[in-house]
Amino acid sequence: MDTKSLKVQCQAALALRNLASDEKYQLEIVRCKGLTPLLRLLKSSFLPLILSSVACIRNISIHPANESPIIDGGFVNPLIELLAYDDNEEIQCHAISTLRNLAASSERNKRAIVEAGAIERIKALINKVPQSVQTEMTAAIAVLALSDELKQRLLSMDVLDILIELTSHTNLEVEGNSAAAIGNLSSKVPDYTPFVNAWKSPFGGLEKFLIRFLSEDQDVAFQHIGIWTIEQFIDGGDERLLQLIASSHSVLESVERIMNKTEVSSNVEDMDDNIHVLAKRVHYNLQEISLKELNHKKD
Repeated sequence: MDTKSLKVQCQAALALRNLASDEKYQLEIVRCKGLTPLLRLLKSSFLPLILSSVACIRNISIHPANESPIIDGGFVNPLIELLAYDDNEEIQCHAISTLRNLAASSERNKRAIVEAGAIERIKALINKVPQSVQTEMTAAIAVLALSDELKQRLLSMDVLDILIELTSHTNLEVEGNSAAAIGNLSSKVPDYTPFVNAWKSPFGGLEKFLIRFLSEDQDVAFQHIGIWTIEQFIDGGDERLLQLIASSHSVLESVERIMNKTEVSSNVEDMDDNIHVLAKRVHYNLQEISLKELNHKKD
């Protein structure tokens, strides 16, 4: 990668990419100081060099032990810049997938990626990029949304509006990733005001998202996301949001239907994780909230 020939540099990076398919070499490439020349190629103006180097760094980033060295090596900002590389969908995919990998196992790394402006760049691009890139972008947001430290910050950046819109996407992966991101954001946030504000809008709001994901013809995995998200809201205890959920006839009806469904998978190891058990728990809590509200009005 240090030679003058662009072709040789490109082939060297591709050779490393192939080696980096193996866990052992993912670590060895970093140990042998392979990140510095890769970063230089990543900043090249020559498309084949950018593609080969970003594909390589994506493979290297798969190993958790490489996350911090890659971030400390100065890759985050160049990777964010490559998200807008609309001449090549593959480069965009590799760049966002690498950022997602880098965020996987460390609060520090998640914070570094958000502070570098990744969310702003994703928000600006997500409705303009191909579906394959949208899939990776929503997956990256879902990973970042796991951070208890960053949830409120992400909500303040209006990421919820983007996610709600994408839960009605024609691509199932984009839909599922967006819903999972909403579910991750819904857990243990100090202030649920962004969710309250988003109940009816944009694009039908959280209510439409929940109704859609709890519908009878929906995939069971999507129904599970919907039920689980409601449980996170219940655990959050925001009375404004809970009253909105409990007063939605369509949401209650869907939860009750899932609860009453008799088909219980025989291979479920933990019944607490079963959608029917989860729906029963959510339904009971929503009934309690409705009853409490009714008694409050009587008083």
